[in-house]
Parts: sequence; structure tokens; C-alpha cells
Amino acid sequence: MTDNPQPRPDESVLDGSSPDISSEAVKGGTEGVIQKLISTNEQVRRLALQQATEYGEKGLDLILKGLEDPIEAIREVAFNLLKNRTETKVKEILVEYIVKYTKKNLIGIDLSGADLSGVNLSEANCSHADLSEANCSHADLSEANCSEANLNHTNLRFANLSKVKLSEANLSHTKLIEADLSEANLWNADLSESNLWNANLNGANLSGANLWKAYLREANLSEANCSHAALNEVYLWKANLSGANLSEANLSGAYLSGADLSGANLFETNLSGIKIDQNTIIEKKWRLVWQIVNQGVNGQDLRNIDLSKADLSGINLSGANLSGANLSRTNLSEADLSEADLSEADLSEADLFETNLYEANLSNANLRGADLSGADLRGANLSGANLKGTKMDENTQIDEKWSTVWRIVNQGAQD
Repeated sequence: MTDNPQPRPDESVLDGSSPDISSEAVKGGTEGVIQKLISTNEQVRRLALQQATEYGEKGLDLILKGLEDPIEAIREVAFNLLKNRTETKVKEILVEYIVKYTKKNLIGIDLSGADLSGVNLSEANCSHADLSEANCSHADLSEANCSEANLNHTNLRFANLSKVKLSEANLSHTKLIEADLSEANLWNADLSESNLWNANLNGANLSGANLWKAYLREANLSEANCSHAALNEVYLWKANLSGANLSEANLSGAYLSGADLSGANLFETNLSGIKIDQNTIIEKKWRLVWQIVNQGVNGQDLRNIDLSKADLSGINLSGANLSGANLSRTNLSEADLSEADLSEADLSEADLFETNLYEANLSNANLRGADLSGADLRGANLSGANLKGTKMDENTQIDEKWSTVWRIVNQGAQD
């Protein structure tokens, strides 16, 4: 029997050289791991850290010591073994390590509940990381990549998040009071019920984001892209939305008293149930749309009025005088326009899906490219109307005469 046992296969090294094979280095259990961790051979130390995972709490302490290794590659092995641990002490030590070495690659790390207040994570890659319930107040995350990260219930008060990537991230119930989110990418992010009081979102991309019931009192959303965003029941008292893109956003039930919407794009925006007052700055056209949507026509003279690209879906406009009105690309789906006067109106590319146009006057109206699928046009006057490119289907109800005219215009005369 030899006095010097041979190394096990798992102790082989990548460069083919033999690791330390002294009796101390091959001892079993944690003592053996300890001896390997002080080996001068880097590969032995790497393997020792992997083996330490088999020894519970004692092994965890050894891995934590691996973060003090003088060689960065060894520290990285330890870091990767620790980044998804849930123990509080591990997270505290990882934060210290991140600060000490200005660690930037934090993909998928679990720092939920950790104290990251004031930490500099600018330009770090935190994609898919779990920072839920963490304290990140005053932290610097400018230009960091936090896409698809979990920041649910995270404290980000006064944090620098300028130009941060937060696409599809979970920021629900997050504290973002006075945070700087200027030019941040929040595409499809979940900000529902978050507190963004006085936050700076100037130029931010919030396209498709969910801000249901978010608190945005006095927030700066100037020039922000909020197209297709869910802004229903949002609190926007005295918020700055000047120049913001709110096209096709859902603002139903939002509170906009005193808000500045000057120059905002409200094309096809849902304005039902929103609250505005005399201090709300909004263009005359969109204030009228708001009145029609929420208070009805009430005998208003709508001749030659510009209601283009407005969302008037489901609105009762029965008998309204809209002659010469600009309704180009307006959403009138399921609206009631029965007996309305739409003579010489521009309805090009309008959405008239399942709209009630029974006995409406559409003489000389421009319906080019409009969608009349499922619409009721029985008894409607279409003399002189432009039906080129108009879409109809088997559910469109229309008098035979005008059905024939439509076929001739769009399909040519039949033999």
C-alpha cells in the first residue's frame, strides 16, 4: 500500500498538470475542501468550491470565503454559486462584493429584500434579476439593463434610472417617488399600483406598459411614449403630459385635473370616464371629444368639426348633424349613427365595424378605405358617396342598390 494516495478523477486539471496530492489536500469532508481552497493550483480551488456545495452550512461559509480569492476567475465561480441563494447573510455579502469590485454582470441574481440603497449599478446587466422588496433608494441604475427583472414592491425612491432598460419588467407596487426615469425603456412593463409621485419620465418609452391605478401626481411625462399603454384609473393630478404620445392608450377612469396635455397625441385614445377640469390644459378638439364621450352631444352643432382619429366607439350619435365633419380614421365601431347627417363628411379609413347607420345621410361622404363589416346601412342615403376600397362582409346590411354600386366600384361590372 502506497503512502501517497493518487488524486481522484475530479481533481484533474485542465492544463494536464497534477494538482497538489499531499495528504492534507486529499482529506475528505470539509477539511479536504479547506485544504484544496488554499492550493496554489487554480483548478483545484475551482473544484473545491463546487464540492463545497455538498456540505451544507459549513460548505456555504467556504464558498463565501471564495469571494475573497485573489484571482477574479475563482471569485466568479463563488459568485455564480451564490447568486441565487436566498439567505440574508449571503445577500448582504454579495452586495458588499458588488460594491467592492463594481460588479456589472448580475443576470438572474436573487437580491430580493437586499439593502442596495445608494449602490452604484450604472450600466450593470440585471436582466431577469430578482430585486423584489429590495431597498434601492438613492441607487444609481442609470443605463442598466433590467429587462424582465422583478422589482415588485421595491423601494426606488430618489433612484437614478435614467436610460435604464426595464422592458417587460415587474414594477408593480413599487415606490418610485421622485425617481429619475428620463428616457427609460419601460416597454410592456408592469407598473400597476406603483407610486411615481413627482417622478421624472421625460422622454420615457411606456408603450404597452400597464400603469393601472398608478399614482403619478405631479409626474413629468412630457414627450413620453405612452402609446397602447394601460393608464386606466391612473392619478395624474397636475402631471405634465405635454407632447406625450397617448395614441390608442386606455385612459378610462383616469384623474387628470390640472394636468398639462398640451400637444399630446390622443389619436384613438380611450377618454371614457376620465376627470378633467378647467385647469386641465388640453386642446379644444380633444376637450370636445371628451365632452362627446362622457356627456353626449346634447344638441351641439358638429358640422365641419374635426374629430379625426378620435375614439368614439360605442357612442350614441343618433340624429347628430355631422355634415362636412372630418371623421377620417375615427373609431366609430359599434356607435349609433342612425338618422345622423353625415353628408360630405370625411370617413376615409374610419372604423365602422358593427356601426348603426340605419337611415343615415351619407350623400357625397368619403368612405374610401372604411371598414363597414357588420354595419347596418339599411335605408342609408349613399348617393355620391365614395365607396372605393370600403370593406364589407356577409354581416353588412345594405340596400341592394348600394350593394351593387359597391361591387361595381370595387370588383368591376359583372357579365
